[in-house]
Amino acid sequence: MPPLARPTAPAQRAVAPRWSPALLLAVCGAVIGALLGMAAHALTGALRDFASIGGLRADSYEVLVHDNHAEHVAQLLAVPGNPARS
Repeated sequence: MPPLARPTAPAQRAVAPRWSPALLLAVCGAVIGALLGMAAHALTGALRDFASIGGLRADSYEVLVHDNHAEHVAQLLAVPGNPARS
């Protein structure tokens, strides 16, 4: 009598992972954004479109103090070499 055959499991097919729509849109958006960024960079000749500012200095200042401190503040501002006067 022939030996009993073992039952075999059905062959499993490889299933591709399903991408969620949000992840797919994020990847597509990143690729499109990178392509548009490269195109804009190439069209501007790789030059930056902003100007750097080394510093900012006011032309004048207003000092608000109580009346009882006004004379002392005026003396402080009148000192020669005071950075506020230059």
